[in-house]
Amino acid sequence: ISIFMAYYLTSGYGGFERYSYEEVTLIAIVFSLVIFSIYKPYECGEKKYVESLFNVIISIVFIHIMIVFIGYIFKESKIPNDILMTSLMFNFILFIFEKAIFYNIYLKIHRIEKVVVIGTEKDKERITSKLITHLNHVYEVKYIINSDRMEFDEIKTYIEEMDVIFGSENLQNQTKDKILKFCYEISKEAYIIPDKASILRHSAKFTNLDDIPLFGINNKIFVEQLILKRLIDIFLAIIGIILTFPLMIIAIVGIKIQDGGPVLFRQKRLTIDSREFEMIKFRTMIVDAEKTSGPVLADDNDLRITPFGQFLRASRIDEIPQLFNVLEGSMSIVGPRPERREIVDIYLDGEEEYLFYRNKVKAGITGLAQVFGKYNTGFRDKLIFDLFYINNYSLMLDMKILFYTLKVIFIKNSSEGIKDEESFKDVLKSSNYDILKENDGVIWVRKVY
Repeated sequence: ISIFMAYYLTSGYGGFERYSYEEVTLIAIVFSLVIFSIYKPYECGEKKYVESLFNVIISIVFIHIMIVFIGYIFKESKIPNDILMTSLMFNFILFIFEKAIFYNIYLKIHRIEKVVVIGTEKDKERITSKLITHLNHVYEVKYIINSDRMEFDEIKTYIEEMDVIFGSENLQNQTKDKILKFCYEISKEAYIIPDKASILRHSAKFTNLDDIPLFGINNKIFVEQLILKRLIDIFLAIIGIILTFPLMIIAIVGIKIQDGGPVLFRQKRLTIDSREFEMIKFRTMIVDAEKTSGPVLADDNDLRITPFGQFLRASRIDEIPQLFNVLEGSMSIVGPRPERREIVDIYLDGEEEYLFYRNKVKAGITGLAQVFGKYNTGFRDKLIFDLFYINNYSLMLDMKILFYTLKVIFIKNSSEGIKDEESFKDVLKSSNYDILKENDGVIWVRKVY
């Protein structure tokens, strides 16, 4: 609709005769199907309005970029600039209104579902904090149950009252199985945070041995996939270096003006088979930043980061030199982020297999943990994301991660540093929740409207 309106308003009926609007419309439809399948801008209610709207805007921008790109290759499909900009404007207007209307309809007809969180002493509050912070328009938490202090027969009574159940990865396997079976029996919606074994089971292929059903687990990446991935890495790295060359010049000049120190920062990181390599980035901290502190992750307001370094980090320009690591072959475009051995040793916290599992493939500039997590996401959660990537590897998954990466570049909190942890009661208060009652096994909470 927006394309037709743009042709008509810009050139009248004559515009349809002068320009190949059929080809442009077909290109827009094809790329809409591709882009919408990745960013899912049509989803309504599952995400907050602002995030959902952001998916709409970035989808529209990419579709029009594709139209321009195809137009330069096939001249007969080139869309005039005035029509392109008018179409972009109408797309924004129509989609913003459409999203606002359907989002409000969704909130009116959708009953907020009551939730019980079942977890251990260690993690039940972490799950609850995420729910009431990010999904408070969909769910209302009623009970927070400590599975370490309550028998399953008691837990069942709370499950029966609720619409949705969220369970911790640290639940005992026996308790976890009982919860899932009981929810299945009474048709309750249940979500369980996965552990490492769950990820392995999830990626299993269902097959059969004659009349015996089997689950087959195989995370081997075939040689032809590796060759194709390497060729794509080289191609994208070269294109990336060419396109970002002006940004690299800005970074070099800015760092030199800032303090006159070295432009590049080199650091030993781990890649496939836990091999060490020297990763390069644009320097964002003062010279010899770890001379007194030793190896530590950056804080949210780290005084070691220079003012210009803050800009480089926020814009992700500091990561651009890693394209040369990709050309060299020590990194891939997509893969688990390379970690320092010293940092991993500090933060392992019982996850000794962390290095072994995630270093089965080459380290990457971006990965599943980067597009769905943040810089300060916990090591265990990053490991789950990385395991899912390794066990479900495909070139299509790589493409989706690249598109998601383009989106998170514009999201500020995806690059934020380690923060001082907010207390659970502070999170409740900021989300308009009151604690009604609390005993050893359960916390009763209420949302204040």
